[in-house]
Amino acid sequence: MPGTRVDVLGFINDWVMDPDSSESLLWLHGLAGAGKSAIASSVCHQLKERADGRQCLGASFFCKHDDKHLRDPALILPRIVTDLSTAYPTFGKAVAAALSKTPTLNTDAMMLQFKGLIKEPLTSLAESGQGPLVVVVDALDECGTAEDRRRLISILREMSGLAQWLKIVVTSRRDPDIRNAFSEPGNAFYQMDLNDWDNSDDILAFVRKRMKDIAISKGLPATWPGENKIRDLAQRGTPLFIWVDVAATFIQSGKKPNSRLDRVLEANSSGGEYAQLDVLYTAAIEDSFGSEEDNAEVFRDVVGMIVAVSTHRPLPRSALMALMTSDLVEDSTFNDTIDGLGSVLYEDLNNDSAIRLCHPSFMDFLTNPGRRCPTRFHIDLAQQNTRLAMRCLRTMIDGPRGLKFNICDLKSSHRLNQDIVDLSEKVKSAISDALRYSCLHWATHLGNALREGRSRAVLYELLISFFSGPRPLHWLEALSLLGDLKAAIAGLPLVVAWIQVSFYILGYRNASADNETYY
Repeated sequence: MPGTRVDVLGFINDWVMDPDSSESLLWLHGLAGAGKSAIASSVCHQLKERADGRQCLGASFFCKHDDKHLRDPALILPRIVTDLSTAYPTFGKAVAAALSKTPTLNTDAMMLQFKGLIKEPLTSLAESGQGPLVVVVDALDECGTAEDRRRLISILREMSGLAQWLKIVVTSRRDPDIRNAFSEPGNAFYQMDLNDWDNSDDILAFVRKRMKDIAISKGLPATWPGENKIRDLAQRGTPLFIWVDVAATFIQSGKKPNSRLDRVLEANSSGGEYAQLDVLYTAAIEDSFGSEEDNAEVFRDVVGMIVAVSTHRPLPRSALMALMTSDLVEDSTFNDTIDGLGSVLYEDLNNDSAIRLCHPSFMDFLTNPGRRCPTRFHIDLAQQNTRLAMRCLRTMIDGPRGLKFNICDLKSSHRLNQDIVDLSEKVKSAISDALRYSCLHWATHLGNALREGRSRAVLYELLISFFSGPRPLHWLEALSLLGDLKAAIAGLPLVVAWIQVSFYILGYRNASADNETYY
């Protein structure tokens, strides 16, 4: 939004253009929803569209927790290498020479990639008038595991010291594993805490804009809802821009905007960094589901599945409903649930119309029991993984478009996949989104499923049915057609581990119990 975060962006620009700064890496951190990604995006825009005509953006990578291509740490360094090679052709020639000598560098492990594609090419170049070029990595906390992030931070810190003209900006939450990684020995870096920068005026400007948009869309007076209420909203939202965004969407999606506005302003929080945001999320849910337990159960089931699948790949409505068919959830109930949560869920029209959460902070809220999310709306991920393991297995076993021999009706099994004309279209037609998801992720959901209780008996029966007969071969065939056989390599050990631990618990309980039956 023009005119906002001017002080933060100005500071970063001055740091970028200062050739004498002692730190070549800047770590910008802050609360979820404080606007880190918006700042990173604005930094990239400024670096590309400088008034002096200089192109200073070397590379950028925006991590996203619910996108497999943007949460994979193995893709970050290749993207940086590609972008830097384009921005600085001399570096690109050095990279090309390295790949010509060792073609496997682009598929090697992260540390080998760094050494062969970044460190050695950069150190081989003589310092020149090139620069500055900036690498931006946003939302590092949404990428990979804690160990992946530690390794990436170590690489980025070392990389920042390889060339005088190179600077790196990293944004993330201040999570413990990231703090610990930055506390390890390495090149000096500058730490920028968004909490230290007053954004109250920017929040106020953002509230004014969103309220003006609502007034126009609803045919309300231009001065709606009045200066006092605008300032009250801004005060409640500070320092989280996401609060204003969710509040405005919640107000605009209602038939009575004044009633919803009053509800937002009347809600009281109990303290804590995310207290106001938690109250707002609760209000958005309760507006559609109230306090009745049967409604809350529908919420947990539908939204719980959306949360659980988003850890792998968000799915469109049709695929989500197909996975829930065996649970007898009416399509109208499913659609009403999603439509009633328009302020916290959205349909990504640019990505297969997948249903996504409005912000990672909403997932944090739902999966945090007791202190933040009301118990009736709390999403238990272990329970949701259990349900999804069942649903995926049933989809592969019993679905009307489940697994079968030669699922794509290919004329010959003697031709390589790459030699089959229009194979991708055949796969898309024969393997539905729900079946694709089930084939790729059922084992991971099982690995994270509950190992105790009655659901274990159901999972055992489904596993016996799945592994009896030729279905595992049909599964492998489907994975081959999907180009992802590694899902079996990674998934089967999880299945074995779940069975072994479950049997261990069952055996221990049976040996120690007197008159109790365990399933």
